[in-house]
Amino acid sequence: MLDGAVVPWGSPSVVCSFILTNDSMTQLHWAKWPERSLGTALLMRRAHRLALAHIQAPLHVWVHVADVGRPELPLPVHPFGLTISTVSRHRHSAEDLFPDYSFATWPAIGYDGDAMGWSEFQEALLLAGQRPARRRLQRRALFAGDATLHPARKIILDLARVSAEARRLIDVRDVPRREGSDSALFVPFEQMSGWEYLLDLPGGGWSGRLKFLPLLGRPLIVVERDAWGWGDGHVLRPGAHYRRVNATTTGAWQEASFSFNPEEVLAEVRWCKEHPAEAAAMAQRALEQVRSALTEQEVDAQAARVLGRAIRDAEAVGGAKDEL
Repeated sequence: MLDGAVVPWGSPSVVCSFILTNDSMTQLHWAKWPERSLGTALLMRRAHRLALAHIQAPLHVWVHVADVGRPELPLPVHPFGLTISTVSRHRHSAEDLFPDYSFATWPAIGYDGDAMGWSEFQEALLLAGQRPARRRLQRRALFAGDATLHPARKIILDLARVSAEARRLIDVRDVPRREGSDSALFVPFEQMSGWEYLLDLPGGGWSGRLKFLPLLGRPLIVVERDAWGWGDGHVLRPGAHYRRVNATTTGAWQEASFSFNPEEVLAEVRWCKEHPAEAAAMAQRALEQVRSALTEQEVDAQAARVLGRAIRDAEAVGGAKDEL
């Protein structure tokens, strides 16, 4: 089942769905991404144990796991049960989101949930940021990712190609997804601590790695984007935990236009260089925030809060319980 998308009502599946009772959880739909299906199921199983008191009868729960959350995508309207999402277009609503799958497992950045727990992965990143470097830190801001996923990435890449000043301040690497770790420009996640600053650019949707980057202990620069998850949108705040580069996304998601000034990225790197104490304090605040707010216990509690609130809200309008 995990090898292909389940196709409800003729649309590619970007949801996982579950039947919850007081003593069981059964998965009915799998999204077209195996990691998202697996990670969401693990988080739902833990949330289900914490939210048992709210479940009075068999309950059908749909979890949207697309890069941009409901209601921004033209997703099927689920005729029964309740719907929660891992992503929103609006930062202010990130507090109400279900934790995304990467809290349970994300082998692409070195977190294999079968081989280690969430706390062990955090410790590995902390050690990577604190152990003595084999060579001097690169005094630039690193970004490595597929440049085709968002126009911001190509804009920054083009700037670095034509500007010697940009190359002095940023190390931008186009790593196509089809190549991944086989690319000569690929940087394993924990080895990103070899750069003095880190840059996060928008991608296909929400940023899976933004909430993990602070664990490497480097000042972080973030270009604003149009999709937020719970960890990156609610737990991390601009100014307190990273330097923000303003950007504007206008229009419907599929036809949206994006604009920002790439020179502001360079200006933020310069700020970090000119204010090392403030930049280091910012990086430390971000690290401490992630360590305290994104423990396994807090992730599970957030999942249970979102699930429990959705159940109560649905019951209030009389449509929460399925007739199975």
